[in-house]
Amino acid sequence: MSSRSDHTQRFALIDDAATGCTPSPFRISAPAARILLDLAEFGTIVLLGLAAGVAYSAFVLGSAPEYDEIAGISVCAAILYALMRGLRRVQGPGGRASLSHELMATLGSWVLALVTMSMIAFVMKSGADYSRGFVLVFATVVPAALAVLRLTFRRLSRSRGGTRLIGRGVVVLADPDELAGRNLKERLDTRAIDVVSSFTLLAASPGRSGLGEVERRTLDLLIETCRQLAADEILLVMPWQDQQRIHAVLDELARVPLPVRLLADRSLEGIMARSSGWKALTSIEVQRAPLGLGERLQKRTFDILAATALLMALMPLMLGVAALIRLDSPGPALFRQRRNGFNGRVFRIWKFRTMTAAEDGAVIRQAVRNDVRVTRLGRWLRRTSIDELPQLWNVLTGEMSIVGPRPHAVAHNNEYTRRIANYALRHHMKPGLTGWAQVNGYRGETPHLSLMERRVEHDLWYINNWSIWLDIRILAATVRVLLKPCAY
Repeated sequence: MSSRSDHTQRFALIDDAATGCTPSPFRISAPAARILLDLAEFGTIVLLGLAAGVAYSAFVLGSAPEYDEIAGISVCAAILYALMRGLRRVQGPGGRASLSHELMATLGSWVLALVTMSMIAFVMKSGADYSRGFVLVFATVVPAALAVLRLTFRRLSRSRGGTRLIGRGVVVLADPDELAGRNLKERLDTRAIDVVSSFTLLAASPGRSGLGEVERRTLDLLIETCRQLAADEILLVMPWQDQQRIHAVLDELARVPLPVRLLADRSLEGIMARSSGWKALTSIEVQRAPLGLGERLQKRTFDILAATALLMALMPLMLGVAALIRLDSPGPALFRQRRNGFNGRVFRIWKFRTMTAAEDGAVIRQAVRNDVRVTRLGRWLRRTSIDELPQLWNVLTGEMSIVGPRPHAVAHNNEYTRRIANYALRHHMKPGLTGWAQVNGYRGETPHLSLMERRVEHDLWYINNWSIWLDIRILAATVRVLLKPCAY
């Protein structure tokens, strides 16, 4: 049987054992769903507090509502509930807790919030200012509303009709012997995990460690599948004693900016079940995503605010440059070129045209000093990096970031991937208008491979040390280096 047929046969084995349901194209990841639930609970408490206060004042007391007082109580209660829920670690979508445990934990958090608020009112001697009837109504209706919210999110995270709207999409890479008979279907379903695709490695040959050609092709296909299906993470099902193979697989999977989890193997799972009877899905994270959800939200918010402000401020300059380009040489003012972005995905970057030739093929010659292809105006635009300003649109559309590794043309990217170790790790973050390498002098032409290697080193340092303050620092430093004659 051919290798391809063998793999097809093994796909069926993994799909039967592991696939819980078909992922929805509109799937929301569990971490994002938890943030949405937090916001929904906060908003619900505030709105119910306002509604209860206004209704009680109007229909029971027959007086005008004290809006400031009602709003203060409502917001204070929402904040205290959020704090108590965090302290009690109440699980949300994708958690392992039972429904009854989740609802009781939610109710307990609300009761603690009310008790804390009462103590604060007692200490501040302000309890007499609040209507006990309003507080009683407020305290009663909120738990019911929170229970409805929790039930709604839990239902969305459970498979209904073959799909779910909340969950994690994982790609499974498995050793068939480790996978067989472990009933992953139910165990993945209970944690709102969708297997979007499955792959297997051929059994290791006696006396051979590492990966063969077939295994490397399998991993290439797995990585491409992760990019196409926008998987949330990769799940490895391999025997833990096969450490050389596991390390070889992780070296290959480092090319994708996804968390990788290693499932407990049969021997370890058997020991755990024997000692405690616990049969939950146990795994360890062996590769972390470069940025967590909160960090991605910070960076995206910064990108949108900065790109919008820069576009508004620089629009007159950009319109003037576009007009000058049309007058300086025949051809359009803008051109687009294929570049590799986040996770290696290809996108089209916008630039002001600075050359007489707009290359976007399999072979692209890098611009050098006194390049005859560069127009008179283009030489100045490249030196000042004004030709990059249209990429602010790429930032707004989410293809780029304000700060990040500079994207290279696809042809150059393929070449450097072959020649520079860890080059592909640059794709663990969105490409940027400017970056750590650029403000440290690695900008413009790279006639020697060593210069590109240094640029890659700076890019990887940035990815490993990212913070929102580092982005602000780099953006400020960019102004200082813009006029240095490094770009041609």
